[in-house]
Amino acid sequence: MSRDRFFKLRSNWHFVNNLEKPADKNDTFYKVRFLTSQSSLFDSIRQHLLSQPLEVEEEICVDEQMVPFTGTHNVKQYIKGKPHPWGVKLFVLCGKSGIAYDFLIYQGSRTELSPECMK
Repeated sequence: MSRDRFFKLRSNWHFVNNLEKPADKNDTFYKVRFLTSQSSLFDSIRQHLLSQPLEVEEEICVDEQMVPFTGTHNVKQYIKGKPHPWGVKLFVLCGKSGIAYDFLIYQGSRTELSPECMK
C-alpha cells in the first residue's frame, strides 16, 4: 500500500456516525465515549485504571495533566509552564508516588460529572 493511499484511508476512517451525536449532551468527546456492544474506548481505559490491584495511598491529590495535542479541537488549551503547553487537560487522581488512580477529561464549562465518574 502506498503512503498516499494509507493517508487517504486514515483520513476517511470513522467508527462513529457524525449524524448520531446525542442531542441532549454537549460532550465533545462523544466519539471516544460512544457505546459499542462491549464498551467505549474511554470506559475501557478508565476501567483498566480502576481495576488495578493497587491500594490507594493515604496521601492522594487531584492534579492536572496535559495530553500533548497539536491538532484542532475546541477543548485544546495552552497552559504556560507545562512541559507540553498545548493539549487536552485531564484531572488526574494520583498518589504521592505518582501512580494515577482515576482521571476525568476537562471540557471547560461543558464538563459533565455523571454518577459513573464518581465511583
